[in-house]
Amino acid sequence: MPAISPADAEEDLREQVQMLREDVAWIREAMRLIIQNLDEGDVPANHNMTPNEIKNLILTEVGLDKPFYPSDLAEEYGLDLDAVDEAVDMLRKEGRVAERT
Repeated sequence: MPAISPADAEEDLREQVQMLREDVAWIREAMRLIIQNLDEGDVPANHNMTPNEIKNLILTEVGLDKPFYPSDLAEEYGLDLDAVDEAVDMLRKEGRVAERT
């Protein structure tokens, strides 16, 4: 095994330290984002939409061509389930959504 010069060993160690610093920076950023998402995740961005806004969302984004569960819609879009239920009830009264069977 050939001997490594002190200068080469020092350069190798510097490269390893730099790679470790980059890894630590990446981990810190990932942790910051996780913590930020936990803080923001308590109340989804769409949580405060009104039933009328949710009704429009259903008509434009979801569509009425296939069945859907209000709970799935609330989870997917970060909506308040009670507001989604109210919007679906409004659509039912308008005859745009079939009654539950």
